[in-house]
Amino acid sequence: KVVCPSQELKKLFLVNKIFSEEQIKVIEDPHLIISNIHKLKNHKLNDNFFHESKVLIAIGRMTKQKNYSFLIKNFKKLTYKYKDIKLLIIGSGEEKNDLKNLIKELDILEKVKLIDHELNVYKYLKKSDYYISTSIWDGSSLAMIDAAYMGIPILCSDCPSGRKEFIGENERGFLYRQNDSENFLNSFEKMYFLDSNEIKKITLRAKRKTKKFTPFKSFLELNKVLN
Repeated sequence: KVVCPSQELKKLFLVNKIFSEEQIKVIEDPHLIISNIHKLKNHKLNDNFFHESKVLIAIGRMTKQKNYSFLIKNFKKLTYKYKDIKLLIIGSGEEKNDLKNLIKELDILEKVKLIDHELNVYKYLKKSDYYISTSIWDGSSLAMIDAAYMGIPILCSDCPSGRKEFIGENERGFLYRQNDSENFLNSFEKMYFLDSNEIKKITLRAKRKTKKFTPFKSFLELNKVLN
């Protein structure tokens, strides 16, 4: 058997006739170590950036793949309508200086913060209000899984990855058409103004789905394959 982390990757294997249906088993990445998360999320974070603001958080390397220039440009547009929002990007990479220059050029230095790669993202997720991913392509979107487990509403591009099957038809988050600014802005507005009870339902469904990404669940599924 060949194990792959998402249905979308399985479809790719089948379309390209790399493996047959019988050869492939989908088992999600065993990413979430729940006991560690409960410790890490409670680490103290002294940062006034979060004070009296709704923070959008994005996590991942500052590379072309993550499409952060798209995010920053559209965040600037969002600030005209939503005065209380800020943007935090956690990661490092070759585009960092270009992104810094873009933030300065758009005159949003007080609204956007870049943090180098951080081992403990959970203490930042705990204080954030929305998770955003603007990737052009992605793997298993593990940062999205982290955000979903932490109960944060997620808005992601519909790029090739496992995120579409995780989010569904806006059941466990929100999708927008990749690189479509208007659709991104409209999707954010829908998420921002959605009734709090509806948001709770969406984030609860997302958190339940993250159980598939634990080592225990992975172990059970692998056992079925091996036995």
